[in-house]
Amino acid sequence: SGSSVKNKKIPKPKKAKRPSAWAPPPEKMVSSSHAEAIIKNLLANPLSIFFRVPVDEKRDGALGYYAKIKQPMDLSKSLRIVQGHEAPPASVGDATKFAVVSESGDRQVSAK
Repeated sequence: SGSSVKNKKIPKPKKAKRPSAWAPPPEKMVSSSHAEAIIKNLLANPLSIFFRVPVDEKRDGALGYYAKIKQPMDLSKSLRIVQGHEAPPASVGDATKFAVVSESGDRQVSAK
């Protein structure tokens, strides 16, 4: 009967379902004014030079960048989104959500 144990097939574990969208829990969110201050602080840091503006394939020697990166994000775009001047990125595959807590503490989630 020891051989019957050896021949018994073990079922494969089921894959966990991925949520269709993710947003941080309210206690982990920051207000839009805090997010803006963080991004401005990053922009002022000399080490952020490569992340401040969108990639230019020719200028930056990154041919094929936009073929691989479907939704590029740089700090200037992040700042425009947080300030409300630009819509958050559209979803690709699983829904992408952009969440901000307004100054009054209301949770605002956009699935654009």
